[in-house]
Amino acid sequence: MTSKKNQNPTFDPILKKHPLLEEKNYVSDDLQQLESEAAVLNQTLNSFSDKIRMIESILRKYNVNMPFRLQVDRKSSAKKKPKQEHLDDVPEYHRAHYYWLQEDWVFSWNICADRPKEFRLFLISEESEIVKREGPEGCYDVGYFLGQNFMKPFIECKIELRLEYFRYLDEFIFCIRQCLKDLREQVEEVNSSVIPE
Repeated sequence: MTSKKNQNPTFDPILKKHPLLEEKNYVSDDLQQLESEAAVLNQTLNSFSDKIRMIESILRKYNVNMPFRLQVDRKSSAKKKPKQEHLDDVPEYHRAHYYWLQEDWVFSWNICADRPKEFRLFLISEESEIVKREGPEGCYDVGYFLGQNFMKPFIECKIELRLEYFRYLDEFIFCIRQCLKDLREQVEEVNSSVIPE
């Protein structure tokens, strides 16, 4: 009589393992890899957030309540026509050759709009329109500020923006530290020049 095992078409007598078990093991390994990648990403993003919180904490602790901004990136895109007409402040014979939009990305230590006494580290995008004109003395560029496209606390930005601009954070730390150092030296110089009564 043929055994029930041999009658089972899904049983592999050589491997001695049911294909469904193999599939489950495969899925299990795949899920473990997924969990591993998610854990590493989460840990990295948390380290980003921890560094941003530390910067804000230090500056608040010592009452660094003064605006500071650092441009960290600039992107340009050509345009055939300007977004705005810029004719009032330019002589007619200074004809325009072409236009382009300029987007500046800035780290800004500044007050919150909804909490005026609280400073945060913001990531800001500002757009300007640049017009290349030609006058009697040659070509020159004229810039027109169009406004802010984006402003948000850096720690609250989407993952894509945090990944793109986190690399500039050390530069921001260096520059604001240098600014504070210069300010301290100015205060010390003024203090030393005061003639006691």
